[in-house]
Amino acid sequence: MTDVKAEIRTYYERIAPLSGAAPPLSHIWRANMNWLRGQLADRTEEGPRPPMRHPEAVARGAELQRRIIEASMAWYEALLARLGGDPLAQPFAVRPDAARLARAIASDYPTIALGGYEHYYGVLLFERFCAELARRAADSAAPRAVVAEIGTIFGGLARMMQAKYPNLTYVFIDIPEALCVTAHDLMPGRRTKLVADAAELAETDLRAYEAVFVPSMLAGGLAGKPIDLVWTFHSLGEFTNPYIQFYYSLIEGGIAPRWFIHRSRFLNAVDDHNFAARANENMAGVLTGGGWSVKHWTLEPEIDACPYISPGRHPRYLEVALERAATAPGAEAEKRAFLAQVSLEGWIDVLRAPQSATMTWGLRPLRFDTERSGAFARFWDHARRAPGRDVFLMFAHYLDYCALGSGKLYEEWLFYAAALLRLHSEAPDESSEAVRDWIGARVVERARSTFKPLPLLALGFVPPPEALPEARVRAILRELDVPRTLGLG
Repeated sequence: MTDVKAEIRTYYERIAPLSGAAPPLSHIWRANMNWLRGQLADRTEEGPRPPMRHPEAVARGAELQRRIIEASMAWYEALLARLGGDPLAQPFAVRPDAARLARAIASDYPTIALGGYEHYYGVLLFERFCAELARRAADSAAPRAVVAEIGTIFGGLARMMQAKYPNLTYVFIDIPEALCVTAHDLMPGRRTKLVADAAELAETDLRAYEAVFVPSMLAGGLAGKPIDLVWTFHSLGEFTNPYIQFYYSLIEGGIAPRWFIHRSRFLNAVDDHNFAARANENMAGVLTGGGWSVKHWTLEPEIDACPYISPGRHPRYLEVALERAATAPGAEAEKRAFLAQVSLEGWIDVLRAPQSATMTWGLRPLRFDTERSGAFARFWDHARRAPGRDVFLMFAHYLDYCALGSGKLYEEWLFYAAALLRLHSEAPDESSEAVRDWIGARVVERARSTFKPLPLLALGFVPPPEALPEARVRAILRELDVPRTLGLG
């Protein structure tokens, strides 16, 4: 019988040095690393450690925490029943039992008890937007389905997927500590491959295993492997931009799966204390290329709307399901037509003279359409299908309009500002000087912005078209250093 603890200890000793050759993932991961190493020690050393105590929940007390968790459970079960039938009827019934509920209360963090609901929601996304792949994963006579997940800590989604789909290989991509925690929990009873170096990955036939564990530092070796779906939930938003750029390049050009699903931090305000750090962690929702058909797009995923979980712990997310498609012709003309139309909308007047619209925004941020048919989603779509200075400039102003009442910049504004500086530097046009001056003045304000628009902005204003070829624009975005371009270090 395999000694899983010993095998994981040996595996960790082999792959831990990989972390030393890579820059830190983000300021968030630096803060969480000690906790993650404690989780690994729980599984590989003798004797359990005491659960993490969250000060906020300690102050609430066990009884109030129990009531919060029970109210959350009822809310999640009603949501999932509406979306995909009774979750309790699934083979991986997600309702936490009394012991798990007690553990959640002891650890003072409801996500430990409630994570199963979010994972089941992931299964529903798979069935709704990858239906053909789901049929294959359920049929042992069909070619084996291969799904790769970036950021798989604890492997809850993988466990549910493999419980329901017998013809499925699951590829786990994570940093060494998280990968070993997941492998410890999921190895028993599965045909497993623990990849420790690039040569080993190159020789691995993914479809020969049920679970393949790949350190994120070796993920580039998955290029060309037969992977049908790549998905990631929350992880891209916890990476620095160089990692996000790497994964987008790997997914869109290296692995090239048919399906890509992600839920990533998007449209969240920055503060002065983390201004430079967040300028380097803002690409998760903006690098999607044009070679996809959008099957699902929402700025407010239903699974993250539970009113009983503290919203302070959960940023706003963009949730997208994409299917590979040939690039449709006419994207540039459609973008220019959209910009001509949106330049007539009233938000431009509000942004130019907000003091005249205090009844609209004086007490809270302006309401804006977050549906896929609204201006925000159309800006996002045109920016990915026909990227360029024209749509970036107008989208940056629309972001200002959306944030106006909050008094704080959205982190994606910094990305578009840096992209504009690079594009205008490489191919100046008649508006370049004004754009550079506007961005320079705005960056000096840092997080507490005046939202003063470009002086050229007025009803009917459409920026000059992009002067650079689309391929060059995309190349600039994939290597853009936002903090350095904006003079933030």
